[in-house]
Amino acid sequence: MGEKLLVKIYSEKIVILNGWEKVASHQRSYSSGDWCIILEHYLRTLLRKPSALTNSVVWHNAPGGIKKLYQNHFSDQNKEFITLLIYAKEKGFAQTNIMEAYRELTKRGVRKVSAEQIKAMLHGQTTQDSERVGQHTLLTIQEENIEKEATGTLEGITALMGTANSESLIYNSMKI
Repeated sequence: MGEKLLVKIYSEKIVILNGWEKVASHQRSYSSGDWCIILEHYLRTLLRKPSALTNSVVWHNAPGGIKKLYQNHFSDQNKEFITLLIYAKEKGFAQTNIMEAYRELTKRGVRKVSAEQIKAMLHGQTTQDSERVGQHTLLTIQEENIEKEATGTLEGITALMGTANSESLIYNSMKI
């Protein structure tokens, strides 16, 4: 909040940058007046006021599985739940990975699931099946690499153009 951000608009998505850091990315919606609200984009804000989670617009648009997990095991632990989601996001896990970890814990007979159990299960999944969990992360890394390379190319061209323009100015001022 209160900062100017760079927005890159592509044919199928928009990417929001704070300096060189990607803050958010949204797929294009072809519906007029459509909102694309993603829970992960609001986690830091919700962490400051965890009690606002269940009354927020972003929560009402959250996937049903995540809501059910919250209702069954975290309804009185908003901050712990938000911290779990932040942890998963930072480690490259998607909400589907959280739900897979939750299902695996319940299959094993765990009745009261905690954030620490889900974290441990997420890392257990990583070692057991790194391709399945890492596929989403690999795509994100590839997209970021493409963006960095394109940005580097554009900076190089801009630098060349700046050098050519300054040499032209020097030459023109010498002629006068």
